[in-house]
Amino acid sequence: MQRSTMRRTPERPRKVGFGAYRLVVASNGTLHVWGPGGRHEMLSAFADECRTEYDDIAVALRTIRYLLCVINTCLATTPKVMELMIRDVRSARAVYRQYVKARGWTLANGRGPRAGEWVQTGSDALSYENSLTVLALSRLYRFLTNRGEFVERDPMRMDPDKSRLEPGKTRVMTKDEQGRVTRDTDLMFRTPQAGRISPHTKDPFFLEKILAAGDEAGWPLVVRALVEAKGRSGGRDFQLRPMPLYNWLVLGKSDFIHSPGKGSKGKLVNRWRVSSTLKQTLIRLMDETYPEHGGYEGLCRIAKSTNRRGELKAMWIFTIDKKQPVSFSFVNDGWFRPIIEKMGLFADFGDGNDEPVMRWVTMHWLRHELTNTILQRIDESGVSRQDKLVQQILLSKYMGWKSAQAMLEYYGRWFFNKEVDIFIAAQMEASNDNSLPTNFDEVFDADAVTPEEHAGVRKILGGLFTKAA
Repeated sequence: MQRSTMRRTPERPRKVGFGAYRLVVASNGTLHVWGPGGRHEMLSAFADECRTEYDDIAVALRTIRYLLCVINTCLATTPKVMELMIRDVRSARAVYRQYVKARGWTLANGRGPRAGEWVQTGSDALSYENSLTVLALSRLYRFLTNRGEFVERDPMRMDPDKSRLEPGKTRVMTKDEQGRVTRDTDLMFRTPQAGRISPHTKDPFFLEKILAAGDEAGWPLVVRALVEAKGRSGGRDFQLRPMPLYNWLVLGKSDFIHSPGKGSKGKLVNRWRVSSTLKQTLIRLMDETYPEHGGYEGLCRIAKSTNRRGELKAMWIFTIDKKQPVSFSFVNDGWFRPIIEKMGLFADFGDGNDEPVMRWVTMHWLRHELTNTILQRIDESGVSRQDKLVQQILLSKYMGWKSAQAMLEYYGRWFFNKEVDIFIAAQMEASNDNSLPTNFDEVFDADAVTPEEHAGVRKILGGLFTKAA
């Protein structure tokens, strides 16, 4: 085969590869990191701190070199993204994902590994290089945290080191003059300023109180049905309010409401459970909205008809004029918010002091309240850790999350259980010998459940919801 004679010209830039950032040991023993732009101040300071922290210079050099290997590998594929990560590393996991993508590592089931997870490369069952890489990234993350060099750092994420208490101490919550809340709390919680998750009421009858207050205020039946649907099923607004009858009576067989998911961010299709009490409310709504079709019974006959079931695609579940779904502002601003403000529903902000839920809360809060209630029920169920994990996985699948870990991180429960606290402590103790704890997979792997165990607990999710007496 003839060898190509085309030579690289100055107009064709050379791809940045290994050696873009290199470690230099000065004559006086200090460590410096040099890159394309000269001496890199932040990485040099990190290298010097590693030199003073580790007693063995070989351990420090090995940690820094593995970190530079990560940086150089990612620079060879996405230099701009990696350079931003060097200047503002918000999380070691973000850097690790880029590194894994550049190396082409995958697990046995085809998905990419998470941060801090063993990677199987070829015939090697465990990768020693991977463990050192994770350790180096974690060490850099802690270094940047101590220096306070994060831009737009998440103010609502608690430091895992603060999630453990010394014996004899209790957790407290304080607020400064600006209203900011300290992170020394037993569970992660969200403040109103966060704009995402409202505080948890810890009241299992919160929805019944809201429905009773709405009935007393005289709200329309369609408003009650939509609020009850969101509170009992956990669906989002765009997954419930604009759904046609076809998605409930035909696709869901009256027991589920089929709706589109969040695409690449979650499931492509969600099946929201219609409980027995919600079904009775929807039957009343159908009898009131579509009397000319025979109410609920007549609509069910249409759903069973092969020739006529297509008519249900243009008929809405939650509607007033039968021409379009009821608007969100009509339900949320016209009825839900005033009722919440009027009834004075109280919520716990994490310090044990109940404060009223303010008018800023929207109907989407019902989804988070339901999830928090189910998670609380799982925590208090008294089952084994494995069974709790299975229930959490099933709940995350039902709610449309990509993984149980993402759901638990969102609701602030990932770093605050006994098993993960043990893992964090073991990881910190092993930070000086470049090793991970022996029970790493047992504690941290969310995919440890076998298909047989999954099959044995398929019906757990149905029992998590309170059924009508």
